[in-house]
Amino acid sequence: MHGIQFPSRHGRPAISELETMTPERLKRFQQLMVAQLSVSRNREAGSLSMGRALHVLVADDEDLIRDLFCEALRESQLPLRLSTTDNGRDCLTLLNGGNVDIAFIDVHMPELSGMEAIWVARRQGIGTFITLISGTASPEVFKLAQKLNAYEFLLKPFAVDDVLAILNNYTRIAAPMKVLIVDDSCATRSVALKVMQQSMFSCETVEAGDAAAAFEHCRQKPFDTVLLDCNMPQIDGLTALRQLRAIQPGLKVIMISAERNADKEREAREAGAHGFLYKPFYAENVDRMLHAVHRLRLPTLDARARASRFGNKSVGQLRDRPFIADALSQVVL
Repeated sequence: MHGIQFPSRHGRPAISELETMTPERLKRFQQLMVAQLSVSRNREAGSLSMGRALHVLVADDEDLIRDLFCEALRESQLPLRLSTTDNGRDCLTLLNGGNVDIAFIDVHMPELSGMEAIWVARRQGIGTFITLISGTASPEVFKLAQKLNAYEFLLKPFAVDDVLAILNNYTRIAAPMKVLIVDDSCATRSVALKVMQQSMFSCETVEAGDAAAAFEHCRQKPFDTVLLDCNMPQIDGLTALRQLRAIQPGLKVIMISAERNADKEREAREAGAHGFLYKPFYAENVDRMLHAVHRLRLPTLDARARASRFGNKSVGQLRDRPFIADALSQVVL
């Protein structure tokens, strides 16, 4: 199957490339995954716009968990197609099929762990939107999930509503989001554009060098979100905010500023701003803000990765696998 060696159920994994990955190769691997996920999001956005049924994979060796997902998908209003498996080997086969949009994958499964299946799939260029699930975990495992570009980590027991929230978030993340960047600094606009390209959201960006250009853009076509500089010549950010909201009342406006000013922030919120980003900001800051302004449940993986209350003892057998141990050695806790 594409020349991939699978580990046996017992003993040492045979994926020697993963076992010997250096920090430099791990970094390049993560950069490659970001690019692959971007391509995957573009494909998924096209699928959503065409109304194709989304392919959902559930990989878990517990019948009750698979039944819970079946119930969640029945309650969802989305056009969905479900595939299920109870082992990691079939999970990897399905992922490598290339047409899975959303996957919920258990960390601990027979034949191949969920982590191993995802790692190999990412190496094969698979950019599927993935949520990991497990009964136990630790900050180390959460960190590794981040490195594999998982979106969320659900700890058992979880509810149907948790699954529905992720499905809802996916439809907003994968669908095209029209973003207008308004800043009089060309350098700032360039940086903001690169940050938006690194976002998990499928952002289609347009630039405006001043408020007048922003007004014209908004009169010509609708936008979902605007990043608006607070301090601009001629027409300042607050005045521009009010005018943009008058042109498009439902517009989500996020103010950006290099200075923290509580009075100005309060005034902007009273004028209709949905949030503030302070320079310099990065893709993770943008992602959190877009979740908030579009009323999406914020994934807990980032917070879990930094938390220490889960302890380390639940890493268990994952720590003993050579490729996991190698990856964990690159994690800064």
